[in-house]
Amino acid sequence: MSDPTSTGIFSVIDSELSARSTWIPNVNSLVFINVPSDSGPYNIQDPKQIRRPNAGLYALTSAPVNQVYLEHEHRLCDILDMLESMEATEAKENIEDRVLQELIRINRLKEVEWSGQRGKQGVKGATVNTGNSQSLQSAAMSDYATENYFVAKHPKNPTLLAIYVTTLVMYVLYRLPHRGTAILLAGMRCILNSETSLRSLASEVPTDPRKLLILYDLNPVTRSYICCPSCYFLYDYSLSKTKKRKAPVSFDDHPHLTGKTKSQMSEDTQLVVSIPAHCTHRRVRTSPPCGEPLFETLIVNANAYSVPLCKYEVQDLKQWVGRLLSRPAVEELVFKAFRRPRKEYMEDIWDAGHLCKILLKKGERFLPGPANETRLAFSFSVDSFNPFHMKEAKQTVSSTAIWLVLLNLPPHLRYRPENTFLAGIIPGPRKPSLSDINHSLKLLVDVLLEFFEPGVLYSRTARHKQGCRVRAILVPVVSDMLAARQAGGFASPMATYFCTRCNLKVQDIENLDKHSWPQ
Repeated sequence: MSDPTSTGIFSVIDSELSARSTWIPNVNSLVFINVPSDSGPYNIQDPKQIRRPNAGLYALTSAPVNQVYLEHEHRLCDILDMLESMEATEAKENIEDRVLQELIRINRLKEVEWSGQRGKQGVKGATVNTGNSQSLQSAAMSDYATENYFVAKHPKNPTLLAIYVTTLVMYVLYRLPHRGTAILLAGMRCILNSETSLRSLASEVPTDPRKLLILYDLNPVTRSYICCPSCYFLYDYSLSKTKKRKAPVSFDDHPHLTGKTKSQMSEDTQLVVSIPAHCTHRRVRTSPPCGEPLFETLIVNANAYSVPLCKYEVQDLKQWVGRLLSRPAVEELVFKAFRRPRKEYMEDIWDAGHLCKILLKKGERFLPGPANETRLAFSFSVDSFNPFHMKEAKQTVSSTAIWLVLLNLPPHLRYRPENTFLAGIIPGPRKPSLSDINHSLKLLVDVLLEFFEPGVLYSRTARHKQGCRVRAILVPVVSDMLAARQAGGFASPMATYFCTRCNLKVQDIENLDKHSWPQ
């Protein structure tokens, strides 16, 4: 028979591990005793090494940002030490295995931090909380908003649930206008008020349909930038928010702020402005600044407001991937994409086998990767379109959209709107030039570099309840000739060397003798 005292201890430890297994130390950056850039790549620690807390090459300093991680690690190692002095039982082995799995999980975060600090991109935002993770200390929260994709948010009452789902279907899928959806909700409230037994539910039906989008977290996570109308240089609009300041801001350096805006700001609450009134971007180091105005003044009800001329909204790829991998059926398809046998006749890009030959590093292929990681392959697409649908006569207006398509999904799901990542839409009325589009592409390149090395750690996905690291690559450009050449940095189709495969000149474009083409 097992000792009742031991049984009680195991029960307490089991409850503590259950609480700790849903938490991940979301810190901005761990501080190592040794400098990662001078100490070589990270070597995965074996179970004997991780039993010793904060020891070896990858030990952490006593800096405040490390305290939450260190406390978690030391507590797990203390539990292992306590278990060693107890009699060997099946319950003890199960608890010991759980502690070791938790140590391996948090050690994975240290690996991501170490690899990120060795790279140029750093590690800020390398951990994204997609589970129902509770921080042991508020100081350990990440800059990213926690998204509890695995928490049930439906109302318990079936009548309310039917109202919410019907409203969202009409609002999101059938694109019922905002006012029309508000009228639909008002009608639902009237129906509930007409029945005495349902009258208490009327107050739980919102008047604004946008509250349902917030409740079910259906809005994409985006970041706003002010876009120069001339050179398309981007200024981070999120930096100019209302913040507390002890001293007033000098408005002489910010002429785009209107008089009303200045007068409404108190001495304690001021607008921290980091965006100039005119574009200061230089195309080359020695050229003059662009100088294009970034703001315009609008008069609304006799009040003047300063608003940006052009804005560029960028969707967060990390949060989009986290939301996608939280869907069980989708993640299973993503995982099996390059693990199925290739067909004799090519029906999909995976049947060619070229993607699986891409290397993560010398001697190691990127795909398929280890079972405890998720590897993604994206295709890139950019194209311009007329937002007015050709309804304006003799008007040529172009907005430029940037998409990513996840090639892991099968073809019948790959191009559905809900599975396609819209990175952003560059505002018109004209297309950006060959070099101007680089400002928007750089934002996408930066996050993809982080996905490649060191990868992005998610606290939970549908297949990995304890979290996993996700790496991604971008391979083919799928666009028309003009857009593909612009995005890939190739010359125009009318350039002297117009072809991307050979050195045939544009004067010989009608030469159809393949054997005479210079390679």
